[in-house]
Amino acid sequence: MGGPQRIGKTREESEVRWPQSSPVADGRTNVVVILLDDVGFGQIGCYGSSIRTPNIDALAADGIRYSAFHTTALCSPTRAALLTGRNHHSCGMASIPQLALGYPGHNAVMPPTHGMLSEILRDRGYNTFAVGKWHLTPDYEQTAAGPFDRWPLGRGFERFYGFLMGMIDHWHPGALAQDNQFVDRPGGNGYHLSVDLTDRAIDYLAGAHSANPAKPFFLYLAYGAGHSPHHVPLEYADAYRGVFDEGWDVERQRVLDRQKELGLMAESVELPERNWGVAAWDTLSDDHRRLYTRMQEVYAGFITHTDRQIGRVVEFLRRIGRLDDTMIVFLSDNGASLEGQEHGIINEYAMYNALFPEFPELLEHIERIGGPGYMNHYPRGWSMAGNTPFREWKRSVWQGGIADPFIVRWPDRIRTAGQIRRQYHHVTDVMPTILEALDIEPPSSIDGVPQSEIEGVSMWYSVLEPDARSRKLVQYYEMLGHRAIYYDGWKAVADHPPMSSRGDFDQDRWFLYDMEADPNETTDLSAEHPDMVQDLVDRWWVEAGRYNVLPIDDRGHERWPDPRPSVGPDRDTFEYLPNTQPVFARGAVNTLNRDFDIVTTVSPCPSGLTEGVIFAHGNRFGGYTLFVKDGEVRFVYNLCGLREYRVTAPLPEGDGPVRVSVIYRREADHRGNVRLIVGEAEPVKGRIGMTIPWVFPAHGSLNCGLDRGLSVCPDYEAPFAFTGRIDRVSVTVGEQGSLDRAKILEAALAEQ
Repeated sequence: MGGPQRIGKTREESEVRWPQSSPVADGRTNVVVILLDDVGFGQIGCYGSSIRTPNIDALAADGIRYSAFHTTALCSPTRAALLTGRNHHSCGMASIPQLALGYPGHNAVMPPTHGMLSEILRDRGYNTFAVGKWHLTPDYEQTAAGPFDRWPLGRGFERFYGFLMGMIDHWHPGALAQDNQFVDRPGGNGYHLSVDLTDRAIDYLAGAHSANPAKPFFLYLAYGAGHSPHHVPLEYADAYRGVFDEGWDVERQRVLDRQKELGLMAESVELPERNWGVAAWDTLSDDHRRLYTRMQEVYAGFITHTDRQIGRVVEFLRRIGRLDDTMIVFLSDNGASLEGQEHGIINEYAMYNALFPEFPELLEHIERIGGPGYMNHYPRGWSMAGNTPFREWKRSVWQGGIADPFIVRWPDRIRTAGQIRRQYHHVTDVMPTILEALDIEPPSSIDGVPQSEIEGVSMWYSVLEPDARSRKLVQYYEMLGHRAIYYDGWKAVADHPPMSSRGDFDQDRWFLYDMEADPNETTDLSAEHPDMVQDLVDRWWVEAGRYNVLPIDDRGHERWPDPRPSVGPDRDTFEYLPNTQPVFARGAVNTLNRDFDIVTTVSPCPSGLTEGVIFAHGNRFGGYTLFVKDGEVRFVYNLCGLREYRVTAPLPEGDGPVRVSVIYRREADHRGNVRLIVGEAEPVKGRIGMTIPWVFPAHGSLNCGLDRGLSVCPDYEAPFAFTGRIDRVSVTVGEQGSLDRAKILEAALAEQ
């Protein structure tokens, strides 16, 4: 069959040959990668937690667990490293897309020279499906205008269903991305995103299997759980009543005791001091304990609920006879999150805007936390316990930020079910491990683009040789200015907290730890081995130069004024057409602390009741909406779900077009006066005592002709589409007043 196809004058003189659209990979092993979000080392049952995760535990029982697996300390960087096998700075993903800077290692523009596992497997004949959280696209490219080459379908996935940003409302997502467009998912009626994502993953697998049961697949299933908001049917939370009543100090010790029983930690391992900002449980009042305990019950239920969804995927693979020839990889993206602060949160966007409720108000909501209408997060004391036995948490390159659970199940090849591997490894090592296990060589080019070397080290040797010496000799760490390096059993950590704005990195003090004897960094050996410290610091700089880590940037809010790409040219007037794709975040007009005019012309419904949303921006956690109901035009401004400001005017009778205007004028920072003008009538005047100061809900969208998600105000349920005709909506903004960039930064980090 080699050489050119023979074509003669007749059919008898010609050779039949069909073009091959893609390599045939029939019979190859399937791959499923399951990624959780903000789940710490000690928050899975088979890693010692009190949280019940029977389906994840079953993966470990049928496969192997790693006790020394590491990530990057943050969401997007870990995802970039996981899918490419390269370090996160090499991929341009130093932190998250919202904090991108104009340097090669920091710009959040992942280069095509660093091919993804999806691209490699697609070109080897696999179906490739991504479901869930993506968070690898620059925020200025997350619009209906694209470009789409850094959306999942541009990076080797054939199908995608999920969300592009870092966090989402699990009860009312509003809109999700499907392939290269947004689709409505208003929620309600018992909807939960984790269930929806699982349904879609199974649907993709079922469709492919029905069409060609011999064709292998790669499923990348990245749940939003356990990132805040911790949303769960409350019966799951109720199932944990009494489990955590003794508090995070006792729970932390219990988890470590179980880790020792399981063989994950040596008997010599002891707990480090409490993390900064965490009170001793026995110093808290009864009411504080009661609230904090309930918040942990909600989180535990959230994880158990997610575990049930994972079990549904596993059961489906079993039902179609493809479970044992599927390599299942399970991990989390970083340590448990500190973003719930001291007391926990029930409304994150109120907190980001410095609108803190009094403690008694938090307590009033105790039995409803985790349900619809909450943006909740547990106190950081539970994050500390979730990272047992390590110190610190997400964002930090102490072990609590980077040590994570990692499980591999593949009965066809793994004959040592239930065992633990202790070799030191990193998330960059997952992709080369999968390729070696599948006997696939990394390609020299993808889609004609020459490929860089894979920087990770395959872990497959450790699967086959339990006692083999770790082949991962060196791994640098850097996150938001915090630095560390692992080298051949030793780890050096700089005393330089992330986003401290201290600069002067040459003056940093470095700690030194023997990671085999002291895996949770309790005994600093830098004074005994100063030469080793210097050697490791020198190695860090070498690695930093090799992998695009430089320049180091530990700035916090000071980085915000740095110039960054935008969705389009600078403008003061924005036009929106009805019933189009939602507009998120930086793609939408920014009305914060500035004058704005909303102007439109609407025509009544010719055959029935005229009602519905003309224009809405945000959701129940903050925003504004212009709509018609009960013969009235209403403008409602929602201050972070805490209070509403309203103006209302009659809708004129008749069938002709009506001009509607909302004119807001700022009288001082974050407050002003509003006029609603409907037709030829006199303006209706109102006052907005406080506008959203600095941070709009990132998962809330701007919509024309309908609302999406949890509606901006409770007068209606989304979508409440307008029944008449809207020509277009024009929004013009004035000069912006001052913004608290520290709060904006805090929100951006919490949203990832």
